[in-house]
Amino acid sequence: MNREAHSLLVQRLVETFHHNTLYTPATLREPLPKPDVPQPGELHDPAALPFIALPRLPERQDLGMSVQDAIVKRRSVRAYSSRPMPQDLLGRFLAVCAQVELFPDHDVFCGEEHRPILQWLHFYAFLWGVEGLQQGTYRYDPRRHGLILLDSEPTRDSAHRSIFQKEFCTGTGILLLAGDLTSVLMAYGQRGYRYLLMQAGLIGETAYLAGTALGIGVCANGGLRELTAQRHARLDGLHRDVIWTLAFGLIPDRDETGPADHIVREEQYA
Repeated sequence: MNREAHSLLVQRLVETFHHNTLYTPATLREPLPKPDVPQPGELHDPAALPFIALPRLPERQDLGMSVQDAIVKRRSVRAYSSRPMPQDLLGRFLAVCAQVELFPDHDVFCGEEHRPILQWLHFYAFLWGVEGLQQGTYRYDPRRHGLILLDSEPTRDSAHRSIFQKEFCTGTGILLLAGDLTSVLMAYGQRGYRYLLMQAGLIGETAYLAGTALGIGVCANGGLRELTAQRHARLDGLHRDVIWTLAFGLIPDRDETGPADHIVREEQYA
């Protein structure tokens, strides 16, 4: 198979995956929507977009809790504090989620060091509760350890129109995990999509454990308007799209939510 034929096949695979996940059987024959947005490379050019450097990470990431204790105490937390999160705490949380230190040179699933899955997963966030940071949509750059401002929306007040669970809008923000679908399918064929999902699941579990150790509540979120997320994060919805999202925020003090309410929420979503 020549290169052109292979590219056409990959394109068709991408469309098929998205048809099966975004549309009902009655609409499978309808053409895919094409949002009027620039290409990802143009959108995320560091020279063209504002970059905010996060506080420097410590040489050794000590989260102050063993993995065993984090597993035991892990909960899905849906009640968050209204206090803003310090930028250094946000930076530590994002750095651990990005797993730069955990898997720098290899892919734990595929075993091919020259084609790691992690490079095709990208971190975006709706942030509205961080000290000294404008509300809006950001992309996290793990190499430079900083944030790239993509859009001044959504704010905390407008986020409920995109996120169907209002309690998630009270915390620090929503972490969006997006996949570079075309590239991973060209590298691995159909199996690449599964590798992408497995790696995304690993990152989600890492977020839960890191949040537990750092005093950050985390909850996986499936209620999100995808087209809204694509517009704010400047994703085309075909080659690069959101895979899943996690709400996060500071765990409230007892006097903020009441002892009973906090306990019930943690046990209910464990």
